[in-house]
Amino acid sequence: MLDDSRVKIDKMMHRAADQPFSQVDVDAACAQHGLGVGELFDAISRLIVRGYTCGELTFGFCDKVINHIYSFMLLNHDMAPPGYSHSVFLAFDEGGTCL
Repeated sequence: MLDDSRVKIDKMMHRAADQPFSQVDVDAACAQHGLGVGELFDAISRLIVRGYTCGELTFGFCDKVINHIYSFMLLNHDMAPPGYSHSVFLAFDEGGTCL
């Protein structure tokens, strides 16, 4: 669980490069920001795309985070990520060249 009681989406994204999302952190972020799980992951996916296309985030970093989003949705919700996140996952799966 994150130390700070106020979960920040960008902090979650950076943590997810090193370890999978936890249900506790996802639930806390959703509650804090008034988002559903799909909306939260779409917000993180937008940060990934923006950071990658601006050169602020590396391919490896983004690929790890989007893979953790995909895994979390499959393991915890038995479904692929929502539309936008799924399209970002597919783009990174193909090498990130179609972003």
